[in-house]
Order: sequence, then C-alpha cells, then structure tokens
Amino acid sequence: MTSIDLLSRFGTFSVGFDQLFLDLERTKTITNSNYPPYNIIKVDEENYIIELAIAGFKKDEIEIILQENKLTISANIKDKTTSDYLHKGLSSREFYKDFILNTDVIVKRADIEDGILSIKLEKFIPEEKKPQAIEIGKDLSIKAFLAE
Repeated sequence: MTSIDLLSRFGTFSVGFDQLFLDLERTKTITNSNYPPYNIIKVDEENYIIELAIAGFKKDEIEIILQENKLTISANIKDKTTSDYLHKGLSSREFYKDFILNTDVIVKRADIEDGILSIKLEKFIPEEKKPQAIEIGKDLSIKAFLAE
C-alpha cells in the first residue's frame, strides 16, 4: 500500500496526517542489517530503551546522531589491529543502524555498560498536545489568546 493509497483510505476522516504517511513511506527505504543485535524495550507508556550489543567497541568509536526524527547509530573503528588471531569470534566491523522516532520522542541519555549501548528515550507530550476541554462560545485562536 503506497502513501497515496493510505491518504485515500484514511483521508475521508483525518486531517493533517500527510507527514505521518510520508514518514511511514520513508521507513521502507531504510535498510538495516541484523548487526549489531539490538533490543527495543518499552519500559512504560512514556519510556523506551534501545539496546545494542557493541562488545569490543570503544566509546569514542561510536557516534549517535539525531536528525529530525531519525536516530542513527554508527561505529567506525579507529585503531585496526593487525594481531594474529587464533580465533576471532568478536565482530568488530563498522556499522550503521537507523531508527525512526515519533516526533514526540526525545533522546534522554546514552550509556555504554558491559558491551551494551543503551539509549533511553522518552515520549514527551507538550501541554498543547494533551487533551483539553473546549468551551463552547469561547474563541481559542492565537489572536484571541494574545489579546487577553
């Protein structure tokens, strides 16, 4: 189903969801490998954690970028050793991993402990997006608010 199909299907009773449909369409173009393995944990209604298994990577080799609502985690190994391994079971290849976040989700913190990168996320709902009672006969426009 394309974004045009979604718009025609839900457009009869929805307003302003164009960007949501475009964001959903954009997620189809993200290609993620299974490396490194990761978990997405829903702690409660507002908090989430993304965990990535990055054993063998140093803190300064990991880069976390949040641009618009795309969270990109990448690793670039700075000191490539030329050791003679008898067995190399720990992978240390470069990677890029993308996650699309809802516009209400913010990154609170990122930590590395015991080879696990944890990124704590919070669903932050601003006051203006919380449910509000609409008083009949009262002008709620910005102009009316500024005039008060």
